[in-house]
Amino acid sequence: MRRLPTVILSICCTAPCIALLSSCGNRSNAPLPLSGGRTSRGLDHSEGAMYMANLRRTGFYDVEPVRILHGIRWKFVPGCELLSIPVVSDGMVFVGGSDGKMRAIRADDGSLVWDFSTSAPIRTCPSVADGTVFFGSLDRSFYAVSIDGKLVWSIPTNEELYAPSYVHGGRVYFAGNGGTLYCTDMHSGDVIWTSRGEEPRLSLNAPSTDDGMIYLTSAENEKVYIVDASAGKVVHVFEGGPSATGTVSPAVDSGLVYYGGATMCAMDIRTRTRKWCFPRGNMYGSSPAVANGSLYFASWELGQGNPDFFAIDASNGEMKWSFRNGGSMGLPPAIARNVVYFGSHVDSKLYAVSASDGAPLWSLRTKGLITPPVPADHVVYFVGMNGILYSVQ
Repeated sequence: MRRLPTVILSICCTAPCIALLSSCGNRSNAPLPLSGGRTSRGLDHSEGAMYMANLRRTGFYDVEPVRILHGIRWKFVPGCELLSIPVVSDGMVFVGGSDGKMRAIRADDGSLVWDFSTSAPIRTCPSVADGTVFFGSLDRSFYAVSIDGKLVWSIPTNEELYAPSYVHGGRVYFAGNGGTLYCTDMHSGDVIWTSRGEEPRLSLNAPSTDDGMIYLTSAENEKVYIVDASAGKVVHVFEGGPSATGTVSPAVDSGLVYYGGATMCAMDIRTRTRKWCFPRGNMYGSSPAVANGSLYFASWELGQGNPDFFAIDASNGEMKWSFRNGGSMGLPPAIARNVVYFGSHVDSKLYAVSASDGAPLWSLRTKGLITPPVPADHVVYFVGMNGILYSVQ
């Protein structure tokens, strides 16, 4: 286990899901042979699989959507509660659990390939790149594990680790719930740089990146931070206002940074000024997804008779369409080409609608969603409130 030189390493907490903790058995399986399976491809697939599909956290997956629902393909019941958002890569689904294990599950049939144990629950969405799975644990360590379940390196920290990392240019980037952004070598785990904001908690969300800059929002001071990815220097602090919350991960697309809270706003990257805001009254929204000129996000408001899911023009913030589903509780959506998936805690349904006009395609009643949906070709994965991983087609 690698030791850090005088820095505190941590990964941010992200709020795309609500997790329930419980104990579960210590079951371990030897690796099984794989029969292939296609990776869930995002816009930056060369950088691997990660939270919200790509480096810019747009939530767009270049995969064939499920336009007609056939039903549940398989369920993986681990004997504990799965807590993290899953990612799909190399014919496997990777997901963390309340028993401190990162699991690799066959994407084609839902059987366990391997599990890797830590000493506390895993709530962070893993990232997968170059045959390595990267994730943090509540045991305050960050791990790199090979695609066949063997430890590559680990780093002890002084913080519980919650949020997704990303890999780019041979480096791993992640933000800490203690307020620090970290950059490490993906092969050795050596710390390249650390960076802190002016407040105790720089971010509670997953960082996004574009053109050599990292974008994070603050958990405490309603600001958007822009950090130089090469050296970790904070190059600009944007006064985001009440719309900038540390529980919503910013998305970057077409020269704009989208961030949200009480409102959903867009910041122009070139001028570093606010371009527009979409007001939502007392509604607090999910992390947004963006594709094909539209921004999609869910609402946290319940029982008020208002829409729960919105599509707005990404260039000017004007409403395109809205959808009422009984209360979505702010789970981030996912886009598979021209289909948008989103889930509801209230009516316990997974929805698929047309990205262009919001026309319903299908819905599936579940035990409730604890994570956002994750698309792959002709398949959608998600973790339910019962802690079970579902594959639907």
